[in-house]
Amino acid sequence: MLAFVFASLLAFVPLVMAIVSIMSTFLILWGVGSVTAVSSIVEFLVALIGLGIAIDYSLLIVVRWREERAHGHDGDEAVVRAMATAGRAVVFSGTTVAIGLLAMIVLPLPFLRSIGYAGMLIPLISVIVATTLLPLVLVKLGNRLDWPHVRSDDQASRAWTRWARLVVRRRWFAALGALLVLAALVFAATGLKPGSADVNTLSKTGDAHTGLVALERSGIGPGALTPIEMLAPTSDAGHVAASLAAAWGVITLVWQQGHGSSLIWGIAATHSVDAWIPLMVFAFLFGLSMDYEVFILARMREEYDASGSTDAAVVRGIGRTGRLVTSAALILFLAFASMASAPDTTVKVFATALAAGLILDATVIRALLVPAVVSLFGRWNWWLPAWPARLLRVKPSLPRAASETSGD
Repeated sequence: MLAFVFASLLAFVPLVMAIVSIMSTFLILWGVGSVTAVSSIVEFLVALIGLGIAIDYSLLIVVRWREERAHGHDGDEAVVRAMATAGRAVVFSGTTVAIGLLAMIVLPLPFLRSIGYAGMLIPLISVIVATTLLPLVLVKLGNRLDWPHVRSDDQASRAWTRWARLVVRRRWFAALGALLVLAALVFAATGLKPGSADVNTLSKTGDAHTGLVALERSGIGPGALTPIEMLAPTSDAGHVAASLAAAWGVITLVWQQGHGSSLIWGIAATHSVDAWIPLMVFAFLFGLSMDYEVFILARMREEYDASGSTDAAVVRGIGRTGRLVTSAALILFLAFASMASAPDTTVKVFATALAAGLILDATVIRALLVPAVVSLFGRWNWWLPAWPARLLRVKPSLPRAASETSGD
């Protein structure tokens, strides 16, 4: 994917940044492990999610740096301009991911707390590396590494520009189509049964299966092997957003009902999903999916400030970020697909949910719903009254009624 995006030796730069970020995270977690328990699943999270996030953040900055160079800015100026735009979006996105996972640290379960430590550290360290080491590499070695310069970033992607124009012209159909897909998956999520999955399903092979057989033959009786059911008032259940409920719908269909788990992994329907998985999926997808939305909308705002037209901002923003953000999402998707090959079935379920959520975000949400909704809202997307502007320490933003024209 990196070779496709850069078509030069710059493809190695995000990989180097990822290695530095992952090893630094492991080093800090080694210190954390000396004072508290750290789950073994953290190894998968740091290595695979860290790989995807660190590459993504570096990818966004390097591509913007190349674009600034293509527009005539060179040396320190190109790096400064890239950091002022893409770098700022990376800092905001990484901080959002970390905050989304910070809540897991206060949970009373050591298993989830340790995952919260890893989840919080991965984006923070990736942001630090992307905003400190990466600019230095670009200043000192960027020009040499951009060889052979096969692809230029001077122009926006023609394919994504054409797609954005089509979505803007058919904004109602695009929004309705995206909502119908999400509604179908949300409906499937209503059948999600959190709890302990069937031990006979999760213990097909390996040590888990051997242990289960030994317990069944030991004569201790069924009590120790029978799940404990607890009842709680339904009023305690909360409501979450729909591109999350859709991911829950996927794991309900694939794992709980078995439509895919048996075909792909040879594992029968689990009939329920471990209670911690929906919580983990919420925490990670909330931050990861917001990463790309922040970057796309930040670019749309930049184009709106330059043109004064919402439709032009949508077309140019998607044209500039479509290929880049889709490539970044595919990198994370492949990381989660690799994670799904882990021997533990619960890890497979978790990885499947994250991978499905990212694919839905990359296709249904970012390619259809986001551009359609932004185009529908028009100038009201950019309205920021005086009182929240004072809290954010920025200038108020008023809609531009006269300059709202369609096209690019």
